[in-house]
Formats: sequence, C-alpha cells, structure tokens
Amino acid sequence: MNRILLTTSFLASAVLAGMSFVGAASAAPTYCSASDPNPDGLSTSDMTWEGGTASDCYGVVSGNPDYNAGAIFSNDWGIFDYLVKDGGNTTGTVGGVQFTLDADLNTDSGNWGLSWTEVGSPGLPITLDFVAILKGSDRYASYLFEGITFSNADTSGSGSFDINFTNNGGQTPDLSHLSLFVRMAEVPVPEPGSLALLGLGLIGLRFARQRSKAA
Repeated sequence: MNRILLTTSFLASAVLAGMSFVGAASAAPTYCSASDPNPDGLSTSDMTWEGGTASDCYGVVSGNPDYNAGAIFSNDWGIFDYLVKDGGNTTGTVGGVQFTLDADLNTDSGNWGLSWTEVGSPGLPITLDFVAILKGSDRYASYLFEGITFSNADTSGSGSFDINFTNNGGQTPDLSHLSLFVRMAEVPVPEPGSLALLGLGLIGLRFARQRSKAA
C-alpha cells in the first residue's frame, strides 16, 4: 500500500512541477534599474505608479514619438498603442475601459492622475502594460510598467503617477508633457492538458490514502 501511495504522490508532484503555461510574455531586456541607472542617469524609481517603481526605463532619446490616433510605440519591449497625452487627447479607450490623464503641464515633479471608467466590453477587470513617456525640452524618456491590473470592484477609479526625475546634473527639469502607450498584458494560463493530469493525480492520491488507512 505504501508503494501505491508513494507512486501516486510522485505523479501529482511531477505534474505540478512540470505544468506548462501558455500566454506568458517573454522577459523584456533590462535597460536600467533602481540600483543600476542607465548611462543617461535614468532609474526605474524616476516614475512610480501607485507607489510601485517602473519595470524598466529607456532613454534619453531626441525628438518626439508619434502621438496621433492609432500611432504605435515600438522598441525591444514590444509594440504599444497610443492611449493618451496631457495637453492633447487626454482620453483614450482600450478593452472597453476609458482612461483620462490629468497631468500638470510645465512642472518638474508631483502626482499626475489617471482615472478610468468602464464604458464597454470586455471591460473591467483588465490587466495592461504601459509605457509612460516623459518629455522635457527636445528629449524624452520611457518607463515600462508591466501587468497593471484595474479591478472590477467598482466601474471606475483613479490612481497617480509620481514623478521624481532628475538629469545627470542632479537637476529636476520642467516636463513639457506625459503620454501613455498601452497593450493588453499577457496573463499566464495553465494548459488544459496539464490541469487534467493534475486532477487525475490528486484523485489517485486520495484513493491511495483511503486504501492505506483501510489496511
């Protein structure tokens, strides 16, 4: 009986250990971090969303991204669609959720608000990846925020980006605008076959334990 129990336990453990997931995004290359800023002095702590630092950052880049409706932002992080820009199209919609950006123009720091409202389908909850772009003078920096979930506890809500950017000289420049590009985040989903095997393993484990007790 012990042999049956051990064999079934091994089956369940093996399925758990070997369970594969589909839809998981591949790891993006890392350009900077809070402990290892990039050559231009950027750090993931330059910008936070609801107190959480960015996943990565990139820049400083000369010029301007395309802010027209339907524009995309593309780099080694992947492809993102234009959503909103302060001082321009401050409202944009993705996945049935409308986002509105409220940023303080020509300021060098502070909380810049983002509010959202469910307006269609599929609606909330929704999990998104953002690229937030800070523009100052003739250059801009990009900050990646991955896997941000907006829950369905309410049909609307609000949050804030906190800006703490300083340049190589330790100065805080005036920021001319903030813009957001977005994509649907890829949420890991267990493969159906793995779940079925796990279920069979657990059922076998249960019966093996019952037989062991009966003996």
